[in-house]
Amino acid sequence: VTFLGALALGSAGANLLCRLPAARPQRLLPVVAVVSCALVVATPAVFVQLTHGLAELTSGGGWGSYVRRVFSLAAVVILIPGVAVATVYPYLLKVSEGAARPPGATLGNLAAINSVGGILGSLLAGFTLLPTLGLWRSTSLVAAGYLGAATIALGSGRRGAIALRAALM
Repeated sequence: VTFLGALALGSAGANLLCRLPAARPQRLLPVVAVVSCALVVATPAVFVQLTHGLAELTSGGGWGSYVRRVFSLAAVVILIPGVAVATVYPYLLKVSEGAARPPGATLGNLAAINSVGGILGSLLAGFTLLPTLGLWRSTSLVAAGYLGAATIALGSGRRGAIALRAALM
């Protein structure tokens, strides 16, 4: 539920960014990606801090109290970075508006790359990263790669935004 809410709110955030009158999408996309990375990288530390090393999840109070704590944690730990990450793809579509290709071809290409990336990313995470690095290190590694792509894009203008598109998909 929290993740789906993050996707919806991220799309709404991208819509708001698209409406900014002075925004230059090629410059703003890497900034959105960097903010997303920072939030994802902070997620493990925030989770451990909020749960006091998971002690909070096992404290008394009954089932209702436990469910409230879990949903509250999900709102902070998943929703906030999820909204930032979910803003990138729809905003990427805005950045791609000026492409030389027809809009349908550009949209189809981005959707296909996004789908393949989602499939390959899930397989890589589930069968390689998690068993070898664990959850928190895997999260940090993926966020660091995302941050690297965004940083390169920030420093290199339009060509960097094109590189970021390829890296994020």
